[in-house]
Amino acid sequence: MAANGNWRIDWEMISSLPDAWTDPSELPASSSSWVLAEVPGTAASSLRANGLWNWDNTRNFDVDDWWWRGSFARPSERGPWLVQLGGLATVADVWINGVHMLHSESMWISHDLVVSDLLDDHNEIVIGCRALTPRLKGQRKPRARWRTKLVSEMNLRWYRTTFLGRMPGWSPRPAPVGPWRDVTISPLPPARLLAKHIHPTIKNGTGSVEIDITVEGNFDDTACTATLGAAMVNLAVTRSGSTARLRGISTLENVERWWPHTHGEPRLYDFTIQCGELTILHQRIGFRSLHADRSNDGFGIVINDVSIFARGACWTPTDAVRASSPIKSMRETLAHVVDTGMNIVRLTGTMQYESDDFYDACDELGIMVWHDLMFANFDYPNTDEFVQLVHTEVDQFIDRMQGRPALTVLCGASETEQQAAMMGTAIGGWANPLFDSMMPAWLADGLPEIPYLTSSPTGGALPFHPNAGVAHYYGVGAYLRDLTDARHAGVRFASECLAFSNVPNQEAIDELMTPGQVAPTHPRWKERVPRDNSVGWDFEDVRDHYFKVITGEDPFTVRYSEPARYLELSRSVSGEVMARTFAEWRRPASSCQGGIVLMLRDLWPGAGWGLIDSEGRPKAALNALKKVLAPVAVFTTDEGLNGLWVHVVNDQVEASTDGIEILERPTANSAVLNANKP
Repeated sequence: MAANGNWRIDWEMISSLPDAWTDPSELPASSSSWVLAEVPGTAASSLRANGLWNWDNTRNFDVDDWWWRGSFARPSERGPWLVQLGGLATVADVWINGVHMLHSESMWISHDLVVSDLLDDHNEIVIGCRALTPRLKGQRKPRARWRTKLVSEMNLRWYRTTFLGRMPGWSPRPAPVGPWRDVTISPLPPARLLAKHIHPTIKNGTGSVEIDITVEGNFDDTACTATLGAAMVNLAVTRSGSTARLRGISTLENVERWWPHTHGEPRLYDFTIQCGELTILHQRIGFRSLHADRSNDGFGIVINDVSIFARGACWTPTDAVRASSPIKSMRETLAHVVDTGMNIVRLTGTMQYESDDFYDACDELGIMVWHDLMFANFDYPNTDEFVQLVHTEVDQFIDRMQGRPALTVLCGASETEQQAAMMGTAIGGWANPLFDSMMPAWLADGLPEIPYLTSSPTGGALPFHPNAGVAHYYGVGAYLRDLTDARHAGVRFASECLAFSNVPNQEAIDELMTPGQVAPTHPRWKERVPRDNSVGWDFEDVRDHYFKVITGEDPFTVRYSEPARYLELSRSVSGEVMARTFAEWRRPASSCQGGIVLMLRDLWPGAGWGLIDSEGRPKAALNALKKVLAPVAVFTTDEGLNGLWVHVVNDQVEASTDGIEILERPTANSAVLNANKP
């Protein structure tokens, strides 16, 4: 048994043609046909661990069936036992000792299985993940009202899985297949939390937590308490058979508010529910008020009655092959967010839900989380079966996110409305009850204080117009607009923006290129440059456009005559463009209340969109942004005949600096000095 109470499982893995084997009795018995597997992990990560896969391997993991076989000894304890499967990608079946226990068709749903008996000597759990490619063939009804080029298979909309590894030009293969979250076996606890409602609020300095949870099991329900900090309250218990409902309100006076780290201290409090000696729930929670400022067709985040200028980047898993963010690399990446002065990360609908460790870290570090649900671009179906699957997914997400102060914005999907509009669908055809009515109702019940958006972008006459609602702004960027467009476009909130092929440092280039290969002209280099599917340009071309704008030199001439100098200048160009854009948006007269860069970290080695490379090393672009994103910053904007303006901003709730008077409760921008005279 492991130290955490779970039994050790030894895993191995094998692949087959689709549907070649239907159940464990048909699997090869000899271990020589199998490879050792890492769980949690994916088919690709297990092959990588065995030296059988690397980034040069283009294997499509969706075309085969993949099987995992885990063996474990009979536990000394008496049953029953609890088998917990954190997530299976994507169409999967599970057997325990030859008995079929589960069929799952969602990567996003976790499963608890109760096993009453196990064998005396050897036990086996088998997971079979079915090939997705053959299941994507053929026509399904209802037909989609629009199409997308983001992925190549339109029927992917029927499956609850990630776009990671399935977006040509955007993310590299491999697609995640397998038990990508933990699989554990442990004694069935005397009490299990089945459902919870934990809702913190603050008023006049008093923090309150509304509690309504359902617990299953045999336990002492005569002494159920909730402890918040140093305050304890008894809970009312209503039992019905093997389940009990625990309700009450826990309060604590003179609580300190949770703030984004740019504005104050992200204060957290321990919160525990116990019945006798049995701990039912333990987590850290924070108190803060939150609402969205939607006045004048805009969108802004208001925390503790202070308007927050939100700035950050889109989050990606730090290990794309495992489809996970190991604690060390995740923490290091978030530390760069704090150090740069960013205060928000966005989890986009193309990627994945993160681990509890990630959300814990954001709470602790004071990093706001804009969270898409995992939907993007498609016209998703509304069949009863699909809706029920999504409802379960959302309910589990709500349970995980309650009480987390970092959760700041909830969004139904990424680019569903924009995709429909760009394909010429009439406004009435953008609507989807899943995002317009069902999802907001589910979320409002469990996370009532979190602002909700149907899609990102959304708002305005058309969702891609940046002067209303939230926008994916690429005027400065892919649309090659002049740098002044950042002001002229009247951006209100850029929930995605400023995608460039950001050149990594020389160490990363040396690791990528083999002897004789020269960046940036070799095909190996160009392979790693992100691009939109089915277009004749890539995001290095976008950067090269601004290379000429910033340096006044021809990028093509410099590239072939002085490649090292070209790379060095290119590193500074994208950072300079981003810094100038954020300087426009952060100045006091700006209409913009936030910007989120695509993206924070590269998925694989190369000159990707990331401000940080795939090994976790900051790029020059990140350092350039630090100058304008820091909580206390000084930067300039060219106001033409009105001169060069110096802007001094200070986000801290109560601060002053070197003779410059700062507002006690700022609205993100605090002072402007006219420096048009010598």
